Amino acid sequence: MWFLEQNSPTHFALAIELEGNTTVEDWRNALNAMQRRHSLLSVYIHQDSNGVPYFSHVQNTQIPRPVIEDQNASLDEEL
Repeated sequence: MWFLEQNSPTHFALAIELEGNTTVEDWRNALNAMQRRHSLLSVYIHQDSNGVPYFSHVQNTQIPRPVIEDQNASLDEEL
């Protein structure tokens, strides 16, 4: 994705639609657990003085998780 971004900026989002019982706190806990397990979910790509990219870990960062509770909301419009 980093190399693709250099020539053609590409941004993406992941969205899910749920049915059933859950809480926002449950999802925050699940995202935090996933981040702890997969270290690349807590990095950004930095360049050294020669322009060579490398991963740099970010301490205490969380994956954003906007919550839309309007059942009439359009997923396409939100994305």
